[in-house]
Amino acid sequence: MLNTSFLRLRAALGAAWIFLNMAVLNLYQLWIMAFKPFGRRYARQLMGTLCFQDWIDFTAFYSPSATMVVTGDAMPKDTSVPVIFIANHQVDADWWYILQLIQAHGGTPNVKIAMKDSLAKVPVFGWGMYMFETLFLRRDLAHDKPHVQQYMESFVEDAFPVWLMLFPEGTTIHTEYVTKSQNFATAQGRPTLERVLLPRAAGLQLLLDAYANTDVKPEIYDITIGYPSYSGEVPTYEMGYSRHIDVGVPSMQHVLARTHPEHVHLHITKHAFEDANTNVESFLDKQWLKKEALLNEFIAHQEFASASASRRCVTPETNIWGTLRLWAGAAISLVLLPVALPCLLLCSTVAHVRNKTHTKSTKSA
Repeated sequence: MLNTSFLRLRAALGAAWIFLNMAVLNLYQLWIMAFKPFGRRYARQLMGTLCFQDWIDFTAFYSPSATMVVTGDAMPKDTSVPVIFIANHQVDADWWYILQLIQAHGGTPNVKIAMKDSLAKVPVFGWGMYMFETLFLRRDLAHDKPHVQQYMESFVEDAFPVWLMLFPEGTTIHTEYVTKSQNFATAQGRPTLERVLLPRAAGLQLLLDAYANTDVKPEIYDITIGYPSYSGEVPTYEMGYSRHIDVGVPSMQHVLARTHPEHVHLHITKHAFEDANTNVESFLDKQWLKKEALLNEFIAHQEFASASASRRCVTPETNIWGTLRLWAGAAISLVLLPVALPCLLLCSTVAHVRNKTHTKSTKSA
């Protein structure tokens, strides 16, 4: 294992690489944003196919991903159908490994991620994630509900098959949160869990509600993540994302320092829209009880042994071409920026007017 100081140094170098390329990416994104007034769906396709793909590529090129040991159902193949991914949330790097799995199956251009609102305020990174149409949440239903409804409505209007990644637990696991979660579960008559936090139903319900009156319904993929050395250790809040015993559980610091594990285990179960929409809370409780059992199984065997017959290994590709495309695209964008900025201003004005109109119509209704 690397000592803490060296780990931090390598992580700082990785963060500098990401920051530099993200700044370059912002220029590229501005040019793509200029297409929005002339076709939001087309602009979204460009943003996903070019910018988002390049962002994954330059990050993965610096820090090659782990091999994914996948069990359970197959990943989605039809990118014309919307998908909702839900997963347990052990550490801040969870989203990266799920994203790598999606990339390996060709779904990258469709991906949107739900993240906490505070990340939107991070310079350069937050700007980039905003232009990627990340779903920023405050975990305050009064604020988030109209925001999510409007967000999802735009994808339904465009018939854009969004692949949205959601962590229903709302945060990563800590001992303090486990106690709070268990107390709440007992009071509500819901399952008492130790390996995961009690899932929140409101977020998934809002996503499903957006498709209530559509012909095409999203598929739901539930992913359970297991990391090497996992023994069930739950860190305290003060420990952050580090572990004293389960040192093989990677944080984003490990990803940036290029010291993440060689293998990550992901178990997938596929569900139809109707399976979840009938009673979202009951659906999530059943799935999280299964996750609890799967993680106990992982502790005993260091793999999802009961699903070993479906085991396959997926290794995401990494190369320098994404980084080169990014810099070339940014250079072209810089030259064309005088044209892009007026278009971007027009886009912002149109969006502002539409939002005000939507708000007034909602209030009058």
